[in-house]
Amino acid sequence: QNREDVRKLNAKFRSVLANINDGRGGAPDPRQVVLEGRNILERTSDSIARSTAVAIETEQIGSEVIGELGTQRESLLRTKTRLVDTDVEISRSRKILRSMYLNVIYNKLILIGIILIEVCILGIVIYLRFFR
Repeated sequence: QNREDVRKLNAKFRSVLANINDGRGGAPDPRQVVLEGRNILERTSDSIARSTAVAIETEQIGSEVIGELGTQRESLLRTKTRLVDTDVEISRSRKILRSMYLNVIYNKLILIGIILIEVCILGIVIYLRFFR
C-alpha cells in the first residue's frame, strides 16, 4: 500500500511540476501534495517502526530458544552418558546372573550325585545287613 501511495504522490508531483512549468493555474495545490507526502512518510515510518519492533522481538525469542536448546542438548548428553553407563552395568549384571545360574545348576548336579551315592550306600548296607 505504501508503494502505491508513493507512486500516486510521484504522479502528483510530476503533474504539479508540469503545470508550474506550463504556467497553468489548474494544478493541484502544492501544499496539499506536500501534506499527502508527509502523511505517506509518517505511515511508512510507523510501518518501519513496527517492523523493527517485530524484528527485535523475534530476535529475542530466537535467542531464548537457542539458550533453551543448548540447555536441552546438555541434558540429553548427560542422559546419553547415563544410558551408556547403565548399559555397561546391565551387561555386567547379566554376566553375574549367568555365572550364578551356572553355579546353581552345578550345585544341583553335585547334590543329585551325593544323593545317588547315599542311596547306593544305603542299598549296600541293607543288602549286607538283611541278605547276607
